[in-house]
Amino acid sequence: MRRPSRGHEPGLADRPGLRGNPGGLPPATELLEHSVALAEKELGVTHPDTVKQRQYLAEIYRANDQPDLAVPLYEANLAHWQQALGDHPNVLNAQLTLADTHQEAGAHQAIAVYRVALDRIEPTLGPENPLVTQIRARIDAAEHATSRSDR
Repeated sequence: MRRPSRGHEPGLADRPGLRGNPGGLPPATELLEHSVALAEKELGVTHPDTVKQRQYLAEIYRANDQPDLAVPLYEANLAHWQQALGDHPNVLNAQLTLADTHQEAGAHQAIAVYRVALDRIEPTLGPENPLVTQIRARIDAAEHATSRSDR
């Protein structure tokens, strides 16, 4: 049985060379980038572990205000989920995450991705459904942001 720690125990982040680089990505992000590349090479791009690692890396990029780096990872995962799951709620979640990330990156593609998601679910859920209303609000916000940036 392991005893509770009574202080700081050295971990991976305490090793020399694994602390943050000024002006660059944290080394943990660099390690995950390497891990994703290795998983894609060794396991394949559609392996569940590869998809999961790409998702983690995309979320780290978004959290570090680098949505432009997250977009291609989310796009790859969306393509995988569409092929593997077809019409499934996880596909809708992936579409909305991708659209939100495009929006954060200031890309006009957000509107198109939101519209694809809306076209998928509105016929089933109806125009008054809260999710449909939320997606419409996201489209409106993206259009407003786009019109401001075009000025």
